[in-house]
Amino acid sequence: DVLVSNCRVVENKQGVAIFCSDCSITGNTIENNTGSGVVIRSQDGILARPKVSDNSIANNVACGVVIEGKQCFPVICRNEIFSNKNSGISLAKFAKALVFRNHIRENILHGIAVCESASGHFEHNVISANLKSNMSLGPSPDQSSILYNKLSFARGEGIFLLGANARIYSNEIYKNQTGVLGINCWVQIFKCRVHENRDHGILMMKKSTFTALFNKIYQNSGVGLFLRDEVRGSLDRNEIKGNEIDLLLEQKSEIQQEILKQNDLGKDVRIPSKTLCQIF
Repeated sequence: DVLVSNCRVVENKQGVAIFCSDCSITGNTIENNTGSGVVIRSQDGILARPKVSDNSIANNVACGVVIEGKQCFPVICRNEIFSNKNSGISLAKFAKALVFRNHIRENILHGIAVCESASGHFEHNVISANLKSNMSLGPSPDQSSILYNKLSFARGEGIFLLGANARIYSNEIYKNQTGVLGINCWVQIFKCRVHENRDHGILMMKKSTFTALFNKIYQNSGVGLFLRDEVRGSLDRNEIKGNEIDLLLEQKSEIQQEILKQNDLGKDVRIPSKTLCQIF
């Protein structure tokens, strides 16, 4: 196996390019490249399973790390990824990745962008102050898992889901514009703390299917939990208190009373009288 270790990789077109390799990239400074810092691609059905760990990946003109290809399964861990001019990490073209214990901050677009058809497992990352969203996920045939992360201080969303399929478990999502925004998505949110976001805590829109269990949603400046349009799903044993508005259903559930009984809600709960929505 190839090992690239303790190097300074600067001012190249691409910092490190990995094609169909199981190499290790560790302990390097990868910065100020005119393309992306690290590019990982699989081609012609050949596996690419590199490990990228303990690097500083910063100030690259494109992304910090790009991961592409159907047989691409890298491990990205314990890196400092910051101040890149595109996203910190970008996954695309059916790639899958294990991304854990990274500090991803202050990138110009997203902290992590999971583009259409890609997926991943994201655990114990600190993702903060990225200029669009801290995490953005698009449609994929596979579910992504987002566990035990801290997502804060994004100018946009802590997590943005557009047609995505995701399991969001035990994250702290705070001081973003909106904590979680889902549009036409399939999402399970369990045991998360969503607080002090400048707009809504969780906003689900269009034809999203949404399950929320054991979450604490508090001190958001807009609505704690806002369900719009034709959203359907289940809410059980959530604590939603201390928000400007705690719960807002745009279209009333047929089992409104069960929602009210099964969750610990604050005083400001707004549900219209017309019964159209399917919250079950």
